[in-house]
Amino acid sequence: MKRIITIPILIAASYGLVVAQDNSASIQQIGNGHEAATEQAGALNVATVEQQAANPDRNEAFVTQEGDGNFAALNQSRGGSIRSLMEVDQIGDNNEAYQTMRFMGSSRASLKINQVGDDNFANQEQYDGRSGQYAQVDQYGDNNHAEQVQDNFGTGQRFYADIYQEGDGNQAFQTQDGNGGDLNALIDQEGDGNFASQTQNSDASHESNVWQTGNDNTAIIDQYGSGHLNNTWQTGNGNSAVVNQSN
Repeated sequence: MKRIITIPILIAASYGLVVAQDNSASIQQIGNGHEAATEQAGALNVATVEQQAANPDRNEAFVTQEGDGNFAALNQSRGGSIRSLMEVDQIGDNNEAYQTMRFMGSSRASLKINQVGDDNFANQEQYDGRSGQYAQVDQYGDNNHAEQVQDNFGTGQRFYADIYQEGDGNQAFQTQDGNGGDLNALIDQEGDGNFASQTQNSDASHESNVWQTGNDNTAIIDQYGSGHLNNTWQTGNGNSAVVNQSN
């Protein structure tokens, strides 16, 4: 079954009805069990959704853009998955968001991007999701940058990754590469000019949590091997933390 819900150009209201100009939306779906929705209210927005699957039980993709000059690209590839979900919300101007799922032999796979301010960038990727992968990016200020990569090449258990940035000019990077382990990563940044990077590589379990409150803080966390736990709190300005865990 195919179901396509497409609204490439929405109508904005200001004491009347005005049609937004120069919006573009493109949706391509191949296979069955797809759903897609696109909403754009501002001008010069571009949204592209592509879904391909082999006998999926559920695939969904959503894009909502209200400001001007936003760009969002969503892609789902094939796989006999029970659930797949992609979602992009952009409210301000000149934001970009990419989402990619490739082979989903998965019982669950979810990606979510939410950007409220201006000039924010977010990128999410999942490659071989099995038994559940989850990634989420929230950015509320301006000029924030977030990237996430999850690659589970084994039978897999659970991956979790969460980035939250409230402020301006923050950067956050998360990479999870595993083979059958449970990987959990969290970055919480409140302030301006903060930098956080997390890398998890394992066939077992890792957990890493980074909290940054203030300005111009740096945290770099690398976890290799199995069974590592890291909690990093940074409060104030100009703090630096580098953690390398391996066995």
